[in-house]
Amino acid sequence: MAGAGGAAAAETPSAVAMAHLEVQAVPSCSTRDRLAARVAARSQRIRLVDEGATVTSVRAEIAAGPNDSAIAQLTIVDPNGRRSSRRLSAPSCAEATDAIALIIVISLDPRFTPPAAAESDSPPVGVPARPPGGNADRAPRRDAPPANGVPTNRETPTSTGVPTDRETPTSTGAPPRPARRRLGVGAAAELISGPAPRVMPGVAVRAFAAFDRESIWSPALRLTAAHAWQGEIDEPGGTAAFSLDILSLDACPIRLTATIVELRVCATGTAGRLSATGSNTYSPSSQERPFVGLGGSAIVGVEIGSLLELSATFGASDALIRDAFEFSPQVFHQVSAMTLTGDLGLGLRFP
Repeated sequence: MAGAGGAAAAETPSAVAMAHLEVQAVPSCSTRDRLAARVAARSQRIRLVDEGATVTSVRAEIAAGPNDSAIAQLTIVDPNGRRSSRRLSAPSCAEATDAIALIIVISLDPRFTPPAAAESDSPPVGVPARPPGGNADRAPRRDAPPANGVPTNRETPTSTGVPTDRETPTSTGAPPRPARRRLGVGAAAELISGPAPRVMPGVAVRAFAAFDRESIWSPALRLTAAHAWQGEIDEPGGTAAFSLDILSLDACPIRLTATIVELRVCATGTAGRLSATGSNTYSPSSQERPFVGLGGSAIVGVEIGSLLELSATFGASDALIRDAFEFSPQVFHQVSAMTLTGDLGLGLRFP
């Protein structure tokens, strides 16, 4: 009796895995207590303790992913310094926490036996068949002796049929690419038709902000300041010259991509000042009139390296103010109902 009791007492330390657990996550997503509770629900042979030099260190990071999903990173460091990491994605924070708990139990408790699948008693494809007694009936591996009382056998298969060797990631595919914020600045050469009697050349500077997602709905905003002009042109009764100073805002909800090319579809609002000067006439004068337009545009961008982008813009807008200009008594120009814009520019993106 005494001898049997002593053997049982001697077996207890080797049957318990000691580990220090750290969890980095938003409290509404997951916490250390939640993860520890799910580990304890699967195995009573894992004891979570304060950090120490002779225990296994376990660190879990869980972050929100796109479309309400969750992305988890698990890092395990053995007392002998051996390190392994796994990355996985799950539809929710709760499922990510549960998956991390399962991996921790399988990694630290080789005697853990996942529940059999309800559909069939046969093991999944790629998973070696278990003996009737589970892992407890299998002889320990000679090449993986316990270190400081913590089992180091990491080859126990998961219930999903994916081997859990620490050197092999458990994720069956690449995690979804996270949304990316982008900022940019640039300059462009423009052509504007409609405000003046002829097409007006111009220059523009702009700032750009975008939230790129793995979806057609990827919002972006672009603010452009432009100056365009038309030299002196002879009209009946005198000589006229025009200039246009405008500020435009493009709101782009739709983004289509193909390799290094992207297309954005935008709604555009324009406001500014149209200036006209008359000379070589009996009453030379200058006029400044407001210019307002609403319409749409399409922006085509081509990546040049990691920072530069070549862009072209094609836009059309309805002029809300249509002033007429005359050398009395004859009107020689009225602002067109439709303003057409085209530009070619080069921009710098961050990142």
